[in-house]
Amino acid sequence: MKPRYQLTALALVLLMMGLVVSQVAAVPGQPLGLYGNVTAPVADVVVATIPGVTCAKAFPVSNGQYGMNGEAKVPADDNGTTTIKEGGQAGDTVSVFVDPASSSPIAFEGGLRALNVSSSATQAVSISFALSAGSPVPASISPPAPAYQRVTATGTVTPSATVRINWGDNLNSPSCSLTTAGQTGAFTAVHDYTAAGNFTVTAIAYKAGYAAALNSQSIGVSMTAAAPTATATATSTPTATATPTATSTPAATATATATGTPAPTATATAAPTATATSTPTATATFTPVPGPGGGLIPQDPAATATTEPTATATATATATTTPTATATATATATATRTPTATATATLVPGVPTPTTTSTPTATPTPVPGVPTPTATRTPTATPTAILAPTPTATATAAPTATATAAPTPTATLPPGVPTPTATSTPIPTPIPLADIEGATIEEAVQILENATDQQAADIFEQLGQEKASSILQGMGSVKAGSILEEMGSVKAGSILDEMGSVKAGSIIANVNTAKASDVLSEVNPHKAGAILEELPTTKVTEIVQVMDQDKLIERLPEMSSEKLFEIPAQVLFDAMPKVSVEQLAFEVPPTIDPNLPPPTAVQISPTLAIYTVAGTQGLAWAKLVGSPPPLDQVLAKFTQSLADVQVSVEDLTGKPEGAPDFASGQVVSAFFRIDIENAEPGDISAAHVTFFIEKSWLEANQIHKWSIQINRFDPLLSTWVPFPSKRISEDPERIYYSAVLPGFSVFAITGSKELQEQVFQVANLTITPSSVEGEQDVTIRAMVTSSSPQREVYPATLWLNDTVEATHLVQVNAGETVPIEFVVRKPVGTYSVRVERLLGQFVVGPPPTVTPTPASKTGLILGIVFGVLGLLAIVGIAAWLLLRKRVRPSA
Repeated sequence: MKPRYQLTALALVLLMMGLVVSQVAAVPGQPLGLYGNVTAPVADVVVATIPGVTCAKAFPVSNGQYGMNGEAKVPADDNGTTTIKEGGQAGDTVSVFVDPASSSPIAFEGGLRALNVSSSATQAVSISFALSAGSPVPASISPPAPAYQRVTATGTVTPSATVRINWGDNLNSPSCSLTTAGQTGAFTAVHDYTAAGNFTVTAIAYKAGYAAALNSQSIGVSMTAAAPTATATATSTPTATATPTATSTPAATATATATGTPAPTATATAAPTATATSTPTATATFTPVPGPGGGLIPQDPAATATTEPTATATATATATTTPTATATATATATATRTPTATATATLVPGVPTPTTTSTPTATPTPVPGVPTPTATRTPTATPTAILAPTPTATATAAPTATATAAPTPTATLPPGVPTPTATSTPIPTPIPLADIEGATIEEAVQILENATDQQAADIFEQLGQEKASSILQGMGSVKAGSILEEMGSVKAGSILDEMGSVKAGSIIANVNTAKASDVLSEVNPHKAGAILEELPTTKVTEIVQVMDQDKLIERLPEMSSEKLFEIPAQVLFDAMPKVSVEQLAFEVPPTIDPNLPPPTAVQISPTLAIYTVAGTQGLAWAKLVGSPPPLDQVLAKFTQSLADVQVSVEDLTGKPEGAPDFASGQVVSAFFRIDIENAEPGDISAAHVTFFIEKSWLEANQIHKWSIQINRFDPLLSTWVPFPSKRISEDPERIYYSAVLPGFSVFAITGSKELQEQVFQVANLTITPSSVEGEQDVTIRAMVTSSSPQREVYPATLWLNDTVEATHLVQVNAGETVPIEFVVRKPVGTYSVRVERLLGQFVVGPPPTVTPTPASKTGLILGIVFGVLGLLAIVGIAAWLLLRKRVRPSA
């Protein structure tokens, strides 16, 4: 081969190599693989969604983990399809969640990443659906369109939620549907399959405040379509006039109510006429079936003549009685006509004209590529007319009316108008109150079960509370709920007051939310709390959202704290701004480091005990105190390791010298002092105290359960700094509370009949950054404003994943707004943040790792390299040939 041809061949080879390698950019990049722990009361699946991508991914949860089998992969976008986004791209934030209200964001990046997921959702959505397939549609010829089979998914979600359906024919394409179930929870989605096979359709449902759900169904798809049948459609168009004749006598009936003893007379007039105007013609229209992408598939039409519109005549007779009665008789004459129709076939351009004869079959002109259909025609046509008998008119009477009069009114009608017949309207038989009062409970239940809701409600309104309660308790909960909705709220509340809370709860569960709120607002607060305890959490949540705040403040403390904390925190925050947030927010108690020894106690005197803690660890919780009353335990989180920490607890008989008195209305339950040795105040990041109050003291002083707070004496400011408490549990004699403190001093536990006014407002929560890699600093800031007329001390507390993380005091002058700030460094995980009523989140990912260069960049770089090498090779070969030519010896 000559050198110049060698040179050309080499250049072409190198160029082709560059082109082939550069095509790597057209394949999807590396997916994002995820794995981690799942902390949630309810968690079947973890869901991942990407902005702009309809397809969502769901990964099963097993033993509190997901992705451990390597299948939790979020696909990357195929950058070769620029108009369609199938997966994640650089810069995308993937939302990963069990509950979308507690999403864990993560930046999309190829490779394997650890991501723990948490949620406080206690209920999961449920989803079910069924698939139905339509008839396969063959490919069209013009315009070109593929064959397809349409599949419809119809299902329900409880409660109504967002639904993402992956149809399963191409997991990395947008063959997904995104829909939202209506108020009834019903949803419908359709998809056209263009290839045969067996496909698994998955539906993911999720809603804020609930755990996500997953369901799957399988379906077989076939592309084999039956041969089309040649048919024609004839549409009747009325253009002529026909007058139907009413052949039956309309039975006009009258409705009247008459009172008085004189014999009433009734006079009614009516002149029914019925006129129908129509001369129908029938037009056959050949309608092609739409195919995928807007294509049309020719279909041979069927000829059908529609019937004449119905002609209706209405006669109204009004009878006036004496003394006062009016009877109205309405007669409706309906004329139905079967038209004589002439069918004219109007064809779609490009579709052959079918041949219709008097025989039942017709042979249309074949269409290229479409099987020759067989036309079936009934009745015999010539071919464009369908004949029908002469129209007839039939008159019917409607409606049947009822008159109650004494005596029955007589209607005098004009000549030719039928005499209306007056009958009696059924009226519910009255139920005498005496019959219910004299009946046994079982007899009364049977009578009122069969009465209308309004009748029963009227009876209950008149009954005494004790008997009414016994009867309602004996009835079915659904019927009792319907009756309760018809009663006045005051009476209904008084009846529930006498009833067992379990039965009352089952009845209220069947009452609409607004009415349930009104009724429970009238029930004694203690009984109302017991009834709320029996209701599903969803029903309680709905009631909280509509009930008056003051009514809630009276009733919700009578529920157990466990039931209260099942209600979403944000719902409670929004419904009761007057209440200290700590009484509404669930907490996870700090976890004591199991490697630390428990404290040892020495009782010095009846009022003084000293505890010795052998050692502490930095950023670990240690138990300091296990008694005496009213303390249950005292925990502290230290900033460094310490040894032989001594804690003394002393019961005080009164406030210390120099401490001010408490405001009017504040009642003191106990004074005590906690001192610590071998540790400085700065060594303690936060303290967590659990204490109890005797119920007898609360009842004797009429103290509100949510008013309890622990007050710390600040000797530098000579003031009591109140710290809000949280009711965490109850037993028959005591109520247990927890509180977060910045350190130790003299304390007083107080309560009041009314809740204390909230003087601090916290706003503008910021978390910077919201996502970090490795253990890096995260700064959490907010702004606190005081509405007090004097300087106050605000106890700023940071909660992470519902556990106290840190606390410190902030002085705020009257009307002033000051910043509060926390800086934390946490291990890998997702952390929910709460400062006062403000909620947020940040994510700590694993330390950065070296990840492969995306395929698209690799292809581009390799293409450039090979191109440069090719160019250098060409230049080198050319130089070599030129040099060789110059040094070639002459012959």
